[in-house]
Amino acid sequence: MREYEIRRSIEIAAPPERILDLLTSFRQWRRWSPFEQQDADLERDYRGAARGVGAIYEYRGKRSGAGTLEITEASDRHVHVRVSFRKPFKTVSEHDFLLRDGSESTDVTWRMVGTQNALTKFVFPAQKFLGPVFDQGLQQLKGVAEG
Repeated sequence: MREYEIRRSIEIAAPPERILDLLTSFRQWRRWSPFEQQDADLERDYRGAARGVGAIYEYRGKRSGAGTLEITEASDRHVHVRVSFRKPFKTVSEHDFLLRDGSESTDVTWRMVGTQNALTKFVFPAQKFLGPVFDQGLQQLKGVAEG
């Protein structure tokens, strides 16, 4: 198994509290997450807490496969999400959203760490595929937070 890391950042002209509202509620992810737009047939279930630690989001789709996201840590500058994929292959990745105050904006970093075996690395090269998707997601987060 080989570990990979993807990290992207963006500056958003909004206070951290507004951005955290979009990150700590999975129902808000429909407004900015690029993964939400990839599958018109996506089925969603929300369980646990409405926001923050204990919030759980389960999805199933023809294109997206199936998996579960859970917020395991949340503070005023950090949100940690564990993503457990079930289909098309089983794997777990860890996502961190880090917020840092600027003078008139907030710097947001989206970091993902996971492992890939030889087959998944060949079929789904995480670095190549997900980097642009993270850029898109951060641009959409910026648009919603600043709008």
